[in-house]
Amino acid sequence: VPAGAVGQTTGNRIVVLPNGNLVNFFSITGAVASNPPSWLGVMTSRDKGVTWSAPVRIATKITMGTRDPHTGKRVRDGSDYGAIAVAPNGDLWVTWQDARYTLLTLDNILVSRSRDGGQTWSTPSVVNRVPTTAAFTPGIAVDPGGRVAVTYHDLRTNTSDPATLPASVWLATSCDGVNWAEVAVA
Repeated sequence: VPAGAVGQTTGNRIVVLPNGNLVNFFSITGAVASNPPSWLGVMTSRDKGVTWSAPVRIATKITMGTRDPHTGKRVRDGSDYGAIAVAPNGDLWVTWQDARYTLLTLDNILVSRSRDGGQTWSTPSVVNRVPTTAAFTPGIAVDPGGRVAVTYHDLRTNTSDPATLPASVWLATSCDGVNWAEVAVA
């Protein structure tokens, strides 16, 4: 746990910037669920991991977790974890599931970007194209041209049959992190 944080880190992922600096992306889960709140952050190392910066907070993590709309039972998802990717120009991109834009009713997939090695982050924005259905378990990558790709699952193909719970896998792509195009994967 970074100095001054309470709880534990989960989902630690280390990426390497084009200049060789390391960036550790993680979730802090509070000792008590809401006090302090869980959050996403990064720490950087300029000396190959010998020393690390103080943690930089990306955003408070506000997840509801995914539930079966028929039964209300929890669905195993990635609400405790996020994902990080590095663009060829050194921009950092992170994604996670979060309920801040649905009045805490269901999780959407959010993305945030840092253009300065993780020191500052953009306001989180919604990636999934049907924000009125639960979306969960995102992944992220950036291609050599700088196009961002986010994969995630959602329940938009769910049926009225309570004995089933079909989920879809989607790929959303963007060149600017604001305008997203999406295609069904599975």
